[in-house]
Amino acid sequence: GGVEDYIPPPATASIMTVQFLFFACPSVLRKKYPEGQITIEHINSLVLEVQDMPRWAKLIRYILCPGVRNENLDLDPILPWIQTNEGKRRLEKILCVCVSSISKKQKPGKRKSSPKGSIAVDDIFSEYHVLVDSFLRVLLWLGDDNTVGQKCNYSGGSRDMIHQKCQSLLMQSTCPSHSGNHATL
Repeated sequence: GGVEDYIPPPATASIMTVQFLFFACPSVLRKKYPEGQITIEHINSLVLEVQDMPRWAKLIRYILCPGVRNENLDLDPILPWIQTNEGKRRLEKILCVCVSSISKKQKPGKRKSSPKGSIAVDDIFSEYHVLVDSFLRVLLWLGDDNTVGQKCNYSGGSRDMIHQKCQSLLMQSTCPSHSGNHATL
């Protein structure tokens, strides 16, 4: 077994995701006067830079996807999130980062230098889009790229709640495939 076979424990996946989101989705502490209450306000703008994309792609590929794709519910990193408000916000941020990064308009053919030489920004986004597409397809029960039309294994118990949460956040109620059951292409 290599790195592709390793499924990190959900606690490890959560910690690594929180660390990444700390930079991608900043929060601001606000003190309310005169009550003196301190609240955390979440900023809707994301700060995901091009140089962060390889790290984000690795987080999806090696940390989130292995547990999400596994049939063993104990290894799914997202299941514990749905049980707490903080976890639900983390899931929302993950989905927000996925969608906003895909929809972010990029200049085609732009080059960025790196220690290994020149890399095409388009190549980074192409790899990233494939990973995010696959990740979102599993959560939305759309089937994987290789299994379009086949029943998705991401169901049962709390996974159904995660699917419903993802579907409610990402799909409009006017969408023909938004029926409360399995979404189809």
